[in-house]
Amino acid sequence: FALVLHVIVLRIKQEVPGLVVNTWFLDDGCQVGTVEELQAVVDILKQEGPARGLILSTADTVKAPSPPKSSIWCPQDPGTVADPLKRGIPRVEEDGIILLGAPIGSESFVRAALKSKVEKVKKLAELLPRLEDPHTEFVLLRSCLALPKISFILRAVDTSTHINQLQAFDMITRESLTRILGCPIDERAWLQAKLPVSLGGLGLRGAKSHATSAHAASV
Repeated sequence: FALVLHVIVLRIKQEVPGLVVNTWFLDDGCQVGTVEELQAVVDILKQEGPARGLILSTADTVKAPSPPKSSIWCPQDPGTVADPLKRGIPRVEEDGIILLGAPIGSESFVRAALKSKVEKVKKLAELLPRLEDPHTEFVLLRSCLALPKISFILRAVDTSTHINQLQAFDMITRESLTRILGCPIDERAWLQAKLPVSLGGLGLRGAKSHATSAHAASV
């Protein structure tokens, strides 16, 4: 699919050379430029896309009340025009945007996104006891609900100013482990639990302790 769309990507690059950003991950494109440049990009996508299986999600292609997946975000311009490109692509009114699962925007927007992520994981962790199988609960906790659930955000976002949310996330893992074991875990035991299995731990890596290195590695 990426090879099929490559023709479109190259045409955008050639005909709209002034774009600050023209990046793609499969069918997810991100362009940064002036209103005129973005209008040209949308026109190219509408001309070249359908024949290659790419139909831009706009107000004309989705059924109400579902909003289009395509969107415009301009934090520097507090304008109130709902459709600045006049192409059926709505403007994001919030002070941030979610791009491929990563929150981008003001510190408050990123904090709210992290908080929402933590709350969702907490609800999932609270369902583990319904399995009535401590071993299965632990495997799911370690492999699905602990660091793997938030590792992408740790790599994509600088969370150094959101330590409280990381601590709340780690507390979910610690409380779940305490319930599975049926006994309280002191600080020393919790530190050991976060070590890799090869080092005598349980492999329940902490979000707070991995956040800085995860983001640095991504950059």
